[in-house]
Amino acid sequence: MATLNAFDSSAFSMTELTNAVNIRGNIWGRLNEMGLFRDRGVRTDTVYVDRKTQSLKILPSAPRGAPATKNGVRTREAIPLAIKHFYMEDRILAADVQGIRAFGSDSEMESLMDVVNERTEDMNQSLDITLEYMKWGLLNEGIVYDGDANELLDLFTTMGVTQESQAIALSSDDTEIETSIADLKRYFEANSRGLPIAGIHVFMSDGYWDAFKVHPKVAALYQYYQTNNQNPAGDYRNLFRAWGVTFENVSGSWTTNAGSTVYQVATDEAVAIPVGTDIFQTFYAPAGYEETVNTPGLPRYAKIASDAKWNEYRDVRVETHPLVFCERPDMIVQLTKT
Repeated sequence: MATLNAFDSSAFSMTELTNAVNIRGNIWGRLNEMGLFRDRGVRTDTVYVDRKTQSLKILPSAPRGAPATKNGVRTREAIPLAIKHFYMEDRILAADVQGIRAFGSDSEMESLMDVVNERTEDMNQSLDITLEYMKWGLLNEGIVYDGDANELLDLFTTMGVTQESQAIALSSDDTEIETSIADLKRYFEANSRGLPIAGIHVFMSDGYWDAFKVHPKVAALYQYYQTNNQNPAGDYRNLFRAWGVTFENVSGSWTTNAGSTVYQVATDEAVAIPVGTDIFQTFYAPAGYEETVNTPGLPRYAKIASDAKWNEYRDVRVETHPLVFCERPDMIVQLTKT
């Protein structure tokens, strides 16, 4: 019979379990696949974002020896952002591992590890989904919610920025889509303020995508992209490039604890973002354990707690302490269709 004494092995220490949940492959979805958000570990539960502004001016000429034009005043503001905490626990009873290995078996601990790994993997995937949900909220409307629809961050209000919104008349066959896309590109170019941009990626809801790809000024390009099969492994039903911009249909959704459906991108809308930048970040605070406090945060932590009274079970906890953020909210552009 397997015994729970094996939990005292170093294989079940906080360090080993934490390493395991961070090394194990994550399933964060499309945004993780793109590598859009850069992970950063911090030592505190609050991040201060420094915002500097300076008024640049075109200088007038002046006679030699005349007074110089005064430089504009650079203002600086520190914006505090609180990091939230997400925990998930499961309980492994003695009965869960009883009898799976005979007494004295040299592989007993491996069986216990299988049970622990299975439980932590399930919880880890729930944290993955939660993180992806929060990242899409940031991109979709600039508001990060948790599973109970509590607002964790209103990016545009916090940073004092009004979101850029552009409408494209997809209902009219005469609309010059290329001109509308050029306006979008010009916005990014005019407002980049030195930000290096490798390209523009537009995520489209089902309704926006369906209207966009059949527009007379788009349909021929979309068909050409498919016919030429530029990438045999590609799926051109939901993604293609035109006018130097990548367009992608995203259909994912989540059901909140209240039972409402939240889509990656709002119905009949699209969102355009720059790629090749470091403006999208996820800050991770450390866990609250004695051994982790004031250390740089990791994406995940895992730990086992014992039943001190009867030794009948072990509680396994997986946790994360993230803050998803965008340094330049003016670079998240909402697209609507008319």
